[in-house]
Amino acid sequence: MGLVIKTKNKYIDLSERGLCIKERPKIPTPKMRMEKINISGRDGTLTIKDSFEDIEIKVELNIMEDDAKKVIRSFKNIIFDTTEISFSDDDKFFYKVKNVEIDDIENEVDFYGTFLVNFVCDPYIYQKDTFEYKTVANNIVIQGYKSMPLIKITPSSTGSLVAFSIDGKQMAINNSTNPIYIDCSLMRVYSDTQSILRNVTGEFFELGTGEHKLNLKTNISKFEIQTREGWL
Repeated sequence: MGLVIKTKNKYIDLSERGLCIKERPKIPTPKMRMEKINISGRDGTLTIKDSFEDIEIKVELNIMEDDAKKVIRSFKNIIFDTTEISFSDDDKFFYKVKNVEIDDIENEVDFYGTFLVNFVCDPYIYQKDTFEYKTVANNIVIQGYKSMPLIKITPSSTGSLVAFSIDGKQMAINNSTNPIYIDCSLMRVYSDTQSILRNVTGEFFELGTGEHKLNLKTNISKFEIQTREGWL
């Protein structure tokens, strides 16, 4: 099993850089943030669920080549720019990396023959093929736990309002001659790289597991979506 990292929009299999995983790391289950409120006269507490905490994936790496210092120098040049990691035995999914932590590699290698890398990641594991556009016309099916989609709309004409709804929740956008992109994760709406958020009414979409009703109301020639599904 190998570790593949994404850094500066480039995928690198660390086995090709002289590094291999000693053993498959344990992947922790994310913990839910909760607020507990004591209310006088009520048994127990009032519990308000919030969101999930980040997870830490600790990977122990072996150096496979004789020139350990060369491998370490090459590794340090790339590892801190890592934005994604995936494992070769589960390569249809990946983790989004927020931070990378390593100790004194040289001393660890000299003493143990291995060293530890700690990847601080989003709580979700993401399905790769949901980061590709799919054309839909009626229902959107989400298999993961959570979806913050990226939507691409091609208007059918100019000079009129673009409008659609998902599960009855409507968004309307003053028309653009070019495709419109709605990024529900970053809360951005843009066309031709320029923000058009001021022309938008409605809220961004967060979709859960299941089927969601799409209604293309006005002035939409093509509706494409990256569901960008995260699993727990």
